[in-house]
Amino acid sequence: MHRTTLYYRLQRVESLADTDLKDGNERLCLHLALKLGRLTGRYQLGP
Repeated sequence: MHRTTLYYRLQRVESLADTDLKDGNERLCLHLALKLGRLTGRYQLGP
């Protein structure tokens, strides 16, 4: 993946999640939310 593609995707995640990925606490909250979603079966990885 090209570096600009990665930056674009990270900006898109920030926009969709209404968060700032430069903030460590925000990253931690997002990471924990995804982990909890997978553990509870509410979120599953792609096909």
